[in-house]
Amino acid sequence: MTTERNLDAVFMKAIMTQTPCVMVEGTDDRQIYTNIAEKLGINMCVVNISALEDYKVGGCENIIDCMKKLQEKFEITPYTEKYFLGIIDRDTRPYGNPTEFEEIQHLKKLFILKYYSIETYFATPKNIKYVVSKITNAINSDITQDVLDFLQKNQNDNLETLYYLAIDATKERCERKRENEQHKAFKSLGNLNSVVEDGSLNHFKKLLNDEVKNLKQILNDFAQSHQITFGDYKKIIKGKWYLHYFWYKIFQQLSILSKNESEFSDFEKIFQNEIPTNKHTKNHEPIFKLKTLTKWNSVIETIETHRFIEFDEDELADILEELKKLGKK
Repeated sequence: MTTERNLDAVFMKAIMTQTPCVMVEGTDDRQIYTNIAEKLGINMCVVNISALEDYKVGGCENIIDCMKKLQEKFEITPYTEKYFLGIIDRDTRPYGNPTEFEEIQHLKKLFILKYYSIETYFATPKNIKYVVSKITNAINSDITQDVLDFLQKNQNDNLETLYYLAIDATKERCERKRENEQHKAFKSLGNLNSVVEDGSLNHFKKLLNDEVKNLKQILNDFAQSHQITFGDYKKIIKGKWYLHYFWYKIFQQLSILSKNESEFSDFEKIFQNEIPTNKHTKNHEPIFKLKTLTKWNSVIETIETHRFIEFDEDELADILEELKKLGKK
């Protein structure tokens, strides 16, 4: 972590050492962007904004404040722009304060993610291959396109419900009405770390369809008034929620695959849901068997140690384009 304690010191060090500085919202972000830079050989220093003495709280608002303060320096010495980048999550800002969102888009060297937050960028087949090879006996070549298709085939089961849950959270945050009827339903789900699992989502689906009068219509009206459609779900659903949901669905499919793998003559029959009759079970250790872990709570802890190691350059194209400009004329 940087030893500098204020923005001016960080600014001067970046210029004097010609090492671009990227300011991010938190500790997790610092690890993610540092990993990206190292894998691509990009020379830069990633600074968690809370490391600066005037910005202990961290978060996007402090990065925006820093970038506003740097605008004058950029005007006086334009060449310094190439040594700085502030990255913030998209968050709910376009819907809660569209005027401010429009204003900050014009700040030099402030980059706003295309999705709600960085975690969503890591829900890709490439990440599936890497993580599955870490939590099972499979190697990379075992995880064929057919396997990937099977593991991802139920991703949409509760995605619409998760979208509505996110619309509810966005509406509450934008309107600051913590006691409205639909948000009482949202809060009844309890621990946000588990809201994206099927039990909670099915509960919310029931609230949408049965128990809270006009809830779905209220949320649809809010979405329409803010020009939000289901196709925007990656912009609306919190990145941590989306990634948790993504891996929960992968885990469910992986559990099916690991239990039934030895009953099939080849993978094609798995994907066609064909169980051969009068077939003896193969006498070998299933390659997709979870390593010592069988329960979701244990598996997610292991997944969390691997899920940001690999990344898809096409998915991160907007971020990589900005990072690759650093230090260049």
